[in-house]
Amino acid sequence: MSERARRLAAEERLEHSNRELAEARRSLAMLSETFEQRVRERTSTLECERKRALDLAERDQLTGLANRRRYAMQIDEAVDRAKSDGESFALILVDLDGFKALNDTYGHAAGDFVLKCVAERISKLVRRDDLVARLGGDEFAIIAAGPVGERSKQLVANRLISAIQAPMCYEERRIFCGVSLGIAHCPEHAAKSEDLQRFADLALYRAKAAGRGCNITFERRFAEEHDLRTVMGLELREALSTDAVGIHYQPVVDLGGAKMAGLEALLRWRHPTRGQIAPLDLLAIADDHNLLPLLTRYVVRKSIFDTKPHIVSGMVGWVSINLTANDLHDRELPDYIVECIAEIGLDAKHAKFEITEQTVVSDAENVNHLMTVLSRAGCRFAIDDFGSGYSNLLSLSQLPFHTLKIDRSFIDKLAEGAEAQTFVRAIIELAKAFELEVIAEGVESPTQAHLLRQLGCDLGQGYFFGGPTPALTHFRNFPYGSPGLEETEIRVAG
Repeated sequence: MSERARRLAAEERLEHSNRELAEARRSLAMLSETFEQRVRERTSTLECERKRALDLAERDQLTGLANRRRYAMQIDEAVDRAKSDGESFALILVDLDGFKALNDTYGHAAGDFVLKCVAERISKLVRRDDLVARLGGDEFAIIAAGPVGERSKQLVANRLISAIQAPMCYEERRIFCGVSLGIAHCPEHAAKSEDLQRFADLALYRAKAAGRGCNITFERRFAEEHDLRTVMGLELREALSTDAVGIHYQPVVDLGGAKMAGLEALLRWRHPTRGQIAPLDLLAIADDHNLLPLLTRYVVRKSIFDTKPHIVSGMVGWVSINLTANDLHDRELPDYIVECIAEIGLDAKHAKFEITEQTVVSDAENVNHLMTVLSRAGCRFAIDDFGSGYSNLLSLSQLPFHTLKIDRSFIDKLAEGAEAQTFVRAIIELAKAFELEVIAEGVESPTQAHLLRQLGCDLGQGYFFGGPTPALTHFRNFPYGSPGLEETEIRVAG
């Protein structure tokens, strides 16, 4: 082969190799593009899945609202903006009233329906930039962006309450649910998210205490009072451990024989620097710090121990101890009382426990449990504040009560005329028809005492006979006596 032919053949082979290389490069470029496309698609898919996972992690599954996690991030961001840009906002806490009772009555499916309905109603009333979150249970939060005037704030709050309280139709039933709102502003009230949350909580607590179905905006005194109660809660715990909380005893008098029949134990706490703490305030402080179970056990043990010698001697027939609505939820309390009475060595028939009429009406199941356990041990029971609730003696007679205490509001009016006397007489006669002993509370004058005796009332209690005192020996010289009761000129009207 000639040199020229060899050169042409070599050039042809080189050109062929170049074509193959070019084709390989094109194929490689196509493969690379395909790979990059698939990587982009996969990356996009993963990013969508990540965002979806994050959204699910930050969204309440029942209502679709933001959950507590997202709320925590959003409120921190809102506080940061308020600090850097001066963007004020309001935190509104929304808590449903009576939701547990609704759940118990209609079932959890109905409860879930109500929560979703509430979430939808709130979402429709807020602005696009506002965040609505479900914090858990029946509590919601709204981070309302931008400054809100007092009038606008009230309008928004009132609209929220009206919308949530409107009836909800569930399986052909109309369900009603109340709501309370607590409001705090950033930075006006707080410049930290944890403080803002606490202040809105305090406002919500006030709204609940004010009767519910209302909205309250935080005031500085709420925090001051709360801090004071926190300190006093610690001091109360210390006082209970050192026996510094006192029990005073008020006599209950036999109106027929003018002699002492029993004693009612009344809790008293004289604070070393703040003086006498009102009983209702004392109970509220104990409730705030979960001290009510301890407080009740303290009263039970000390009352029974203090009065046992006077009961055994025959000076009094029994000691009466008040039980609160909270005590009824303490399932270990009945057994504690039985064990305490046995340990101190008192016959259980000398221990009487008072439960208000309203408590009996509102919590019949727990009342029944407590009374069943204590009745078996021999304890006795009194219906306290009768006439202030909405019950009737026929329903109350199904429970093992032995005594009925007429609410003092009826005794206050006793001397005013025939109508009040007729009403009290009817209560006394009805109670006796059910074989209940009758005590009139709040007897303040000889006129009331004489009228009650003529109306057939068995026993009386009030400052006319003697106020609460820590010294039981004071009752040895009982002041009432029997100065000519039969000779009185006071007569029952009619």
